[in-house]
Formats: sequence, C-alpha cells, structure tokens
Amino acid sequence: MAILIEHLAGKWPFWLSPRQVIVCPISEKALDYCESVYLYLHKLGYECEVDRSSGNIQKKVRNAQIAQWNYILVAGEDEMKAGTVDVRTRDNKRHGKIRVTKVADILAAEIPVQSSKFDNFYKNAFNPADYYDDDEEEEKEQPADNATRVQLKRKITRTKIESPKAGDKKKGGAKAA
Repeated sequence: MAILIEHLAGKWPFWLSPRQVIVCPISEKALDYCESVYLYLHKLGYECEVDRSSGNIQKKVRNAQIAQWNYILVAGEDEMKAGTVDVRTRDNKRHGKIRVTKVADILAAEIPVQSSKFDNFYKNAFNPADYYDDDEEEEKEQPADNATRVQLKRKITRTKIESPKAGDKKKGGAKAA
C-alpha cells in the first residue's frame, strides 16, 4: 500500500479516490444549488462534499487542487439557472459548463467495468434464488409505519443475552469434578 501511495503521489485514480468530487459555490446564493448537486451525486454513490468555506472561488479551487480532489465542480447563479456546473480537474484542466446529469455520466465512465474473470470466479457462488421461493420473502413483510419499527427496535433492545452463571465458570483453569 505504501508503494502505491508513493508511486501515485496522492493522485488516486477516480474509482479508488476517497476525494472524488467537490462542489464549490461561487456565492452564498448558489449554496443551495450546490447542496442539491452534492445530494444528487452522493445518492449515485460518489464520494463528494460541498466547500462551505468563505473566500473567493480561486482560493476554493486552489485548495481543492491541493487536497487532490479528482473533480472540482463550480457553480454560481448562471449555472444554477441553466442546471449546469463548471467542471475542472485537479490538474487545472477546465472542461467548461456541463449539465449535472452529463457530469454523472462522465463520472460513471471513470469507473472500470467488471472483468470476465470476476464472473468466471464467482459462477458457482451461492445464489439465493436457487434455494428460496419468492413467496417466503413476501411472508416476511417489513413494518409499514414508523411506530411499528420503533416498537420492534425497543423489543430487540430489551432482549438481552444471558451471561453464564457464576457457578459455571472454571476456576484456576482446572475442571471441577
């Protein structure tokens, strides 16, 4: 792992990076829009954050580059009206204004496809569909309302695992006769 860190100099590939996307608002007016872009990308499974720090946009972009964020998305009032973000990379390449859904497609293309060796390795793995009927799953319906979930949670927390009795413990490692 240390060799990989040293070799990449902190510039992790997108699919492995703990800092994939950061969204930087140009002004306070665009903060809510940036939050919605963040939530959209986070919902899709990407590691992302919103830069809520004060300061000008140049400083935010520079800090994101130093922190090695793979993609830096910048949004202001113009981008908010158009539903776009200005896409930049940590290498200071500017890709221009792109629709948020298109950005999600670009990010998805960064993730490597699963190899055929993976499928071959797991072809004999356990498959629940081979053993269980769908009817059995339907019988175990989940509680519909929140009150029922709370009751079940309380019931589970009340159930305690009994500890062994004091007379059952071995003393001094010797077995009682």
